[in-house]
Amino acid sequence: VIVPPPKTAADAETRAGEGYETVDWYFSTKTL
Repeated sequence: VIVPPPKTAADAETRAGEGYETVDWYFSTKTL
C-alpha cells in the first residue's frame, strides 16, 4: 500500500521507525 506523504519533517522521522518501507522522504509503502 502506498502511504500518503508526511506533512512535516518530524512525521517523516517518526514514520521511519514504524515499519514502513521508505524509499524517499515523500514515498513510503507498508505491507498489509
